[in-house]
Amino acid sequence: MKSGKAAGHVDLIRQRTLALKRDDVASIVYTSGTTGVPKGVMLTHMNFLCSVASIISITDFNSTDRFISILPLSHVFERCFGYYTAINCGATIGYAEGIEHLSQNFTELSPTTCAAVPRIFEKVYTRMTSDIAKSSIVRQKIFQWALNVGEKTQNIWLKQVQALGRKQLHLLPEEEYQKSHGISWLRHPLLLSQYKLANKLVYSKVLERFGGRMRFFVTGGAPLSKEVIEFFRKLQIFVFEGYGLTETSPIVSYNYGRSYKPGTVGKTPAHVQVSFSNEGEILIKAPNVMKGYLNKPEETAQAIDANGWFHTGDVGELDEENFLRITDRIKELIVLSTGKNVAPLPIEQKLNQSSLISHVAVLGNNRKYISAIIFPDVAALTEHAKQAGFNQLGLEELSQDGRVRQWIAADVEAANQHFPGYEQIKRFEIAPHDLTNDMTLLTPTLKLKRKAVSEKFPILVEKLYPQKQ
Repeated sequence: MKSGKAAGHVDLIRQRTLALKRDDVASIVYTSGTTGVPKGVMLTHMNFLCSVASIISITDFNSTDRFISILPLSHVFERCFGYYTAINCGATIGYAEGIEHLSQNFTELSPTTCAAVPRIFEKVYTRMTSDIAKSSIVRQKIFQWALNVGEKTQNIWLKQVQALGRKQLHLLPEEEYQKSHGISWLRHPLLLSQYKLANKLVYSKVLERFGGRMRFFVTGGAPLSKEVIEFFRKLQIFVFEGYGLTETSPIVSYNYGRSYKPGTVGKTPAHVQVSFSNEGEILIKAPNVMKGYLNKPEETAQAIDANGWFHTGDVGELDEENFLRITDRIKELIVLSTGKNVAPLPIEQKLNQSSLISHVAVLGNNRKYISAIIFPDVAALTEHAKQAGFNQLGLEELSQDGRVRQWIAADVEAANQHFPGYEQIKRFEIAPHDLTNDMTLLTPTLKLKRKAVSEKFPILVEKLYPQKQ
């Protein structure tokens, strides 16, 4: 900056800044490449301003807020919510040192909000439920009681919030409950007493894990199960799920405040128009839709039709209250040789709730049945094996051990109970691979690249489908 001023470039910089137009490209953000070669998405100043404006319109962020940034800024979700929005509100941003340091960073920063991908919540959920299952009977009963109290209080509070039309839904300090414009537990004295005790024994302890000041999380980039969202809600931690794409910079819809419905990705802001193709594909027309793909006019024409509708590649529906629900991903649908269509994400999502599993790649395209390549959570598996009295075994040996396969098989069988027969996993293989030391198979938002997995582990694929079944 000193060099630039000394060279007399200040006026030139000002001229260039003033010459900028809202329709000028602000940034080229590349897609994750989970369904093909990454494409450069040209996003304009208007695209970003539109998304930021919609976030600010429904939140009450200000200079007292502190964001913790844990996603890469190369991902438009973090760029828009965790960076541009924070700057526009005058909030503080703390940058996490890495996934492995999150617990420490939450304690150090005491943030009030955070954008995170579903995989992080799934791992926290799995760890907490696993810890509780290993605890004493008394502790398990206290935790379950607190969940029941949390469900009752949140259901009542949500009804009051919706009736009052409040936009904010962050948690108020205990003493504020009695003077918060009618949102009061005074009409439920017994429930208020139970809540205070549950807060002392359980909720406050959970909140401390996130630094003690967390108002809410936002999540996107992949589906998060209703089960996980409800679990955190009962513990007084709100996780608001939204939907968007790199091409929409990124906002299409979101859950927040009075517009909150777990199991959906919320409602669209006023500037976003939604339509559906004959196949049920979600179509979007909005000022936050990209200018196009860099140097790819044909791909741009395929994505944005002649009428200006952007084709998302996702299948969805609006429910009776106009909440958007994503049901499938067109490019990720598995078509079995029997003609049945299978959405792999719900299956992977259910298996990812296992404490022993890190990631899952569900396969089966043009095959007779569904199978899976499972990547173990190395730390959890090693600890589990140690407690079971195994001798010191490496990951390669553990992945082939019959006892480990039985553990994983039990989790697979439990997950299968949630799906019809043709969607159930018939065979699985354990990949002797630590994903924490290899990010080539994961996108920046921790989604597994299914095609890359098949290419990297052809021997496992052959075991799953002998003689090209």
